Amino acid sequence: MHDAVEHIVSFAVRSTGAAYGGITLLQAGGRRFQSVGATDPRVERADALQYELREGPCVDAAVEVRSVHSESLEHDARWPRWGPAAAELGFHSIISAEVHGRGQRIGALNLYGTSHTTFTSDDLDVARLFAGHGAIALANARSEDTLLEALDTRTMIGQAQGILMERFDLDAEQAFAVLRRYSQESNRRVGEIVAEIVATRQLPDSVERLAGD
Repeated sequence: MHDAVEHIVSFAVRSTGAAYGGITLLQAGGRRFQSVGATDPRVERADALQYELREGPCVDAAVEVRSVHSESLEHDARWPRWGPAAAELGFHSIISAEVHGRGQRIGALNLYGTSHTTFTSDDLDVARLFAGHGAIALANARSEDTLLEALDTRTMIGQAQGILMERFDLDAEQAFAVLRRYSQESNRRVGEIVAEIVATRQLPDSVERLAGD
């Protein structure tokens, strides 16, 4: 994922009047943020300050799903705390273009300028275009991560079933029924339970009880 994101950010910076760039990712339903693909450490610091203050163009664009643009950060009344701090880092203008797709908010593409009036209306259109590319790359990466996680869980379920089948002379269906019943009784996900069984090669007492019933 990170290679694709870095390429998108790099091309967006070169194609506009920006000096630096990065992407803000929404996490935990918009309660947390993460920076990826930053082209300079100062971008990460400026982003992190926005997340801490819950104030700034990256936060607004990601949460409200709209593009945000400023040509004078230190004087922008929308961000009275973050704007002057960004100027101290050398940033005086910004475009934050919303990144969204498949019906979900993903984040924002952030392009930082080191002078006032850096960006044109064409730059804003270009930023939105690259934000669209970012949405595709990030959505695909998230889908791949979800698929890999599901495949890992299926593999571990099979291994845990094998342990139960060997120790209690069960067939595969009976072994899975034991895991499912234990999941319901303990209010834990099956994936969490089988990961523990596979890692320790030990069965919780309740699983042994259910398997012996």
